[in-house]
Amino acid sequence: MKTISTIPGCLLLLVILVFGADLASAQDTEPSPAPIALTLQIGGFISGPTGAIREFMETHGLSGPAFLFGTYPIAQILPSLTLDIEILQSRSSLSGKLSIERGRIVGTHDALMRWQAVSFSPLYRYYSRQRTTRIGIGPSIQWIQTEAGTDSSPGLFGTPAKLIQTTGVVPGLVVEAGVRFPARKTFFIELSGQYEAAFGQLHNELRLPSYGMGRVVPYDLGFSRFLFNIGFGLRLGTHKT
Repeated sequence: MKTISTIPGCLLLLVILVFGADLASAQDTEPSPAPIALTLQIGGFISGPTGAIREFMETHGLSGPAFLFGTYPIAQILPSLTLDIEILQSRSSLSGKLSIERGRIVGTHDALMRWQAVSFSPLYRYYSRQRTTRIGIGPSIQWIQTEAGTDSSPGLFGTPAKLIQTTGVVPGLVVEAGVRFPARKTFFIELSGQYEAAFGQLHNELRLPSYGMGRVVPYDLGFSRFLFNIGFGLRLGTHKT
């Protein structure tokens, strides 16, 4: 099974847009940075394991109209959560990001597949002169997990089965671009796009006891993903200018 590929041009376009906006609003003075910034980020996925699982279910006949509304496979929207701690310098920073990301997809025949990734990423970031836009890059270490089986509460005629779980630890790479405003205040808001590559896959199998006499479908799931974040942050020790 192939994970949906990320278009590198999306991130490049975001970099051009955020730095172009900063140049257009440049001022004569450069704001004095605070030494530390804390940010809580909430993200939504543009591509990643959820899309790959949806494609897998469609390929193996687990798609179709839902009972009341919608069409299988149905993905439950689960936002990513990230805590970002950043040590700021004049035009750059060192950051540590801890992220939790997950997804849940249901198909026909009570098929259920879930994935989860917990990632830690030390990043180097370079800021524009006004410190409102940035690009960043760094390695990551990721704990990844996938589960597959049938819905544990499929209804009156369903046959629940235990989910099969596999886990692993893989290295990765994070590339990001973002805009943060206002530049001088204690509290700020930021928007960012992030691509996180995961250099490894997990092998598992989906067992469907209610599908005829029983069916087992093996799969390999990749965890590279592209997401858009909105963040709410706090600068500690903001300098007065």
